Amino acid sequence: ILGIMLGIGLAFLRERFDVRIRSVEDLSARAQLPILANIPVRSNARSVGAFFEAFRLLRTTLRFIDQADSIRSIAVTSWAEGEGKTTLASQLALTMSASGTHTLIVDGDAYRPGLQPQLVPSSTMPLEPGLSDYVLGAAPFEACLHETMVPTLDFMPPGKQVPNLSSLLETRPGRTAFAELRDGGEMTIIDCP
Repeated sequence: ILGIMLGIGLAFLRERFDVRIRSVEDLSARAQLPILANIPVRSNARSVGAFFEAFRLLRTTLRFIDQADSIRSIAVTSWAEGEGKTTLASQLALTMSASGTHTLIVDGDAYRPGLQPQLVPSSTMPLEPGLSDYVLGAAPFEACLHETMVPTLDFMPPGKQVPNLSSLLETRPGRTAFAELRDGGEMTIIDCP
């Protein structure tokens, strides 16, 4: 899984390292990692266009750095709630699938799932089966995939609540599930806690 640094909890950096980040370039230099895209906030009509263009740029950048076809999965996470990881995961999946790439997006945040309203707005009840059902062996992989509004985008919801998801993922089926998820599409994007 390729970890992509699209943003960092600036409050965390200031607290932990007494660091002031003044620009995207400053963030890249201090982290010693490239910024693959700078996703702007959607606040007005012009910024909405820039928001969607930033995801197209990210898709293109990922393709250029993926010369050997090795990027098959991306995990999206963040330092704190409310930083936009679910929006980032869903928009990247929609952008990838809009270009014809068969994409699987997995809602791996069992306690705060948020992808279903964005990807399957017609369904008001939580979709099942999902990730936890697949890892537990309660449902086959194909049964855990749900159609979205985009033909080249499949969605795997979190599934039934389990007492301790991290313990479940440490089991043998849990450890092998993510390797199998990677083969669920040309690109797999996982919205993590």
